[in-house]
Amino acid sequence: MISPLPASSTEAYVCNLCPDVSFMRSGVEPQGSCFFHAVYSAFRHFRDYSPEEKNIFVKAKRKELADSISVTTWFQIQDGDVAFLQIIEMMRIMVYLIPSFLTDPKEMSVLTSYNIDVQVLEVLFNLLDPTQVDYHMLPDWDVECCKMEKNEISKDILLHRMKSKWHQIYQDNIRRAIQQIEKDLDPGVEKMCETKKLAVIHKLSELSYFLFDFVVEKALLNFKEDITNYTTWINTFHYLYLVESMNIDANILFMDATTGLPYDGMRYFTLPENSNYIVLLYFPDYHFESLGEITTLNKKKVMNRIFSSDHPFIQKFMDYLKHKKPVSTPVVKRHDYAEGKEKQISEKEESGVL
Repeated sequence: MISPLPASSTEAYVCNLCPDVSFMRSGVEPQGSCFFHAVYSAFRHFRDYSPEEKNIFVKAKRKELADSISVTTWFQIQDGDVAFLQIIEMMRIMVYLIPSFLTDPKEMSVLTSYNIDVQVLEVLFNLLDPTQVDYHMLPDWDVECCKMEKNEISKDILLHRMKSKWHQIYQDNIRRAIQQIEKDLDPGVEKMCETKKLAVIHKLSELSYFLFDFVVEKALLNFKEDITNYTTWINTFHYLYLVESMNIDANILFMDATTGLPYDGMRYFTLPENSNYIVLLYFPDYHFESLGEITTLNKKKVMNRIFSSDHPFIQKFMDYLKHKKPVSTPVVKRHDYAEGKEKQISEKEESGVL
């Protein structure tokens, strides 16, 4: 098995798909931005930059890519699974952090920007503490959102339904918490009338909308910060979904460095037939290199790093993807607690309990 080359070094590469083609591979910076260095190495102006200029250029391109990501773009990555997992992880973090906002003057400005009644928020977190939300409400929400996704509804509707479901779960739990308080009261204590109780439940549960909007905004911001960060490695599939936003006038293909064959994950993407292609050598989950072909131009040996759709190498690449069946479909794993909860529900459905 081959190992990554040092940056700026080049050596011959034997491709199992096209062993008769004179390929060369070129090493790039081994940090989290190797994908971007490998992509832009296809262009002469980038190769002519000094190492410092290359780093500045890549940093600017990562920032440009991050700025182009909207909620819609975010939900297109792996059919919304990436966004959903980032949202629920952020939700778990924030249910623990938001109570601290009540004692931090700097954080109070966040609540003010959302027109949050601090006293109402304090009552809510006294009624439903973060541990209860994390261990009970979030798994319920996760399972319900999984069911929504299986219905293949549009992402805009999905996001709206996720928000509505979160509000419903909060409302139900607030109602149960209030009922429990009433049960614990001494018999002689007057209970709240139904009208007031409904008003309190409504007032408290409305804060779930704030929490949802805040978490979605924060999760998207964190994702964009990861895209911007020069040293952060981004999931391989994210690159393939986001490449259209890079404006490089070419599509990206991955050759698996461990097999010398096209990367199997490419089968799950619709690739245009008439296009130019930049081919990267992919070391699964940790590195990329630039791949090119030695050709003759005006009696001189040159390195071609951008392949046309009619190039024999590209045709063999596409033919391989079309005819070799994938072993399994790549998916984003749900949280263990969500998978366990869904299993419990499935078992109850089978037994007729639900």
